[in-house]
Amino acid sequence: MKFKLENDEWLEKILGKKCYNLIYDQKEGKEFLSFPKGFITCKLNSEYFKESYYLQSKKFVFIDNQLTFTWKFQEKTTGNCCYLASKKDEKNVLKLCKFLENSRFHIDRNISFKESKMIKEQWVKNFFYGHRGDGLIVYKEKNIINGFLLYLKKKNHLVIDLIVVNPQKRRKNIGESMVYFLSSMYKGLNIEAGTQSSNSTAINFYQKIGFKLSLSKIILHKS
Repeated sequence: MKFKLENDEWLEKILGKKCYNLIYDQKEGKEFLSFPKGFITCKLNSEYFKESYYLQSKKFVFIDNQLTFTWKFQEKTTGNCCYLASKKDEKNVLKLCKFLENSRFHIDRNISFKESKMIKEQWVKNFFYGHRGDGLIVYKEKNIINGFLLYLKKKNHLVIDLIVVNPQKRRKNIGESMVYFLSSMYKGLNIEAGTQSSNSTAINFYQKIGFKLSLSKIILHKS
């Protein structure tokens, strides 16, 4: 079994130790009899059971299944509460990061809640620093931000990188409005979104507005 090991310098700065992404690659990878110390992430296609068992024999831990959903372009009126974020929105957007509690980092018992919180906050800060994301949509009523959607623009589709709604404001179509607002800006492009299989709230949300499951991957961590 052959893999490629790539440094994750961004995550290293947050966790304070060497971090890597392990990629299964039978053509250009190499065989690993052992792995370096540090934090390693590997995401395998769901049918790669043998590879998963092999990594678990090397002290990788199964975290969850990553699910990818795909949404075909639809056009719909979104109302007047969605805007593209500006620098002045950073503080209020970051306040919503406390509701990001279902990531693979939160599930991993070897990563503290404080570290998981820092990862997601820095993820969002990177948008305002110009290091990640092609746009950030906020749902704002009476100058109060109750949701945000960070997205990436690929060649032929869009990716929802993060989406958060204040739990006290759920069931008010805030998430749906932000998705439709994104779609209205890039007419004709489909949208992808990912979440963990344990995040039933996100799964129900995506399925409710018409997203279809298109891919499943096995998430493994080694600390």
